[in-house]
Amino acid sequence: MSETREKILEVARTLYEAEGAEGLSMRRVAEGVGVSATAIYRHFESKEALVMAICAEEFSIFERYLVRGLRGRGAMERLMLTGDGYLAFAVEHPKAYRAMFMAQHPDFLRLKAEAEAAFSPTFLFLVDRVAECQREGVIGPGDVQEQATQIWASCHGFAALLLDGHLGYSEAAWASPEVQARYRRHTTALVEGLRPRPAAR
Repeated sequence: MSETREKILEVARTLYEAEGAEGLSMRRVAEGVGVSATAIYRHFESKEALVMAICAEEFSIFERYLVRGLRGRGAMERLMLTGDGYLAFAVEHPKAYRAMFMAQHPDFLRLKAEAEAAFSPTFLFLVDRVAECQREGVIGPGDVQEQATQIWASCHGFAALLLDGHLGYSEAAWASPEVQARYRRHTTALVEGLRPRPAAR
């Protein structure tokens, strides 16, 4: 990566973290870097492409949050801690989370393949945690990717509702013990539904 591209991403990410995609413009990034707006376009074809590059970096950070799950002492604890890391990233990086998982701009759809490639390692990490739970017998048999998708969908649903204000918490309360406890009850109920069923008599 060239030094200019690195500087562009650094300035753009600072703006993005402060104001979100709506506050990010090629002109403002160019001013922060000390180059012309035309020079920015030599590295990124559009604002959306620049945001996607920022998101690719955010996916690396997101992965580090999920990997906290490896601190757990058993498969189920590792899965639950992975889920905790998911929420922690969402509340500590809300603008990035929205762009990564909630953006609906048509140009983001055009860049969907790039976003999926960035997301793939983090999803595979969740798949590994589910497979581990199956091997230990704490989650019932089934399609591992389907079960991982169910967990992801549930975690994302809670995070999205929280960030959009539908759960009744202010931004200041997102990282509160109350929200964390409510989220844990939510994920625990989901995982309980995946536990092995007793054999029918």
